Amino acid sequence: MVIAVFSTPVSCEDTTGNGECGNAELDDCGQCCGGNSGYECNSDLDECGVCFGDNYADNCLNSDSCSLMDCNGDCEGQAFMDSCGVCSEGNSLHEANSGIGCDGECFSGRIYDVIEDCCLPEEFDECDQCFGNDWDYCFVCDENEYNIDVCGFGAWGVSVADVPEDQGGRVYMSFNRSFYDTDGLSRSEAYTIERKDDADWVVVQSFGAYGSDMYNVEVNTLQKQSFNRI
Repeated sequence: MVIAVFSTPVSCEDTTGNGECGNAELDDCGQCCGGNSGYECNSDLDECGVCFGDNYADNCLNSDSCSLMDCNGDCEGQAFMDSCGVCSEGNSLHEANSGIGCDGECFSGRIYDVIEDCCLPEEFDECDQCFGNDWDYCFVCDENEYNIDVCGFGAWGVSVADVPEDQGGRVYMSFNRSFYDTDGLSRSEAYTIERKDDADWVVVQSFGAYGSDMYNVEVNTLQKQSFNRI
């Protein structure tokens, strides 16, 4: 009787049942694979090349639980989940915590207005002020200064022009309406024009407001001069 002895290579298992290796080999994770092993080589490597690791996009996207893959699916990436549960920074193209409103709440949509008050954008007035009056923080009176700081709520943009050939007895005064002058003739608001005679202010003209954007008034003078009070 002849007995044949086959030695199994130490680098793989006998996958043929007859002591032959069957072309199997050890993969990068030390697993016998290929040949007749029925095992795919390196199938234990995760997407970041870690043996038996957890770095698979199906597990890692929008999560900080993986050892190497970040929440954006990048191996050794810098993205992370922010306070609102959004994958941020790294290659995510999302700024961390940018979803937090000025009230400190995630996704509230509230933002700061022109004077750092906090509200929803739809609660802004025309001047970008929360619950404003469409006047205070606009730039109607001066292109560089807020209305509230320059002209307040009174008449503004006052100008005076001489009436031609009147020997100094009259001037035309023009001014823009007050903030409160918004309605028609049914109201009792009035404009009063005063002239300074020496140390005293003398009323020279008074008329009812009627909602005009601009008023032009003829005013009596003692001499050719400009007015500085209305």
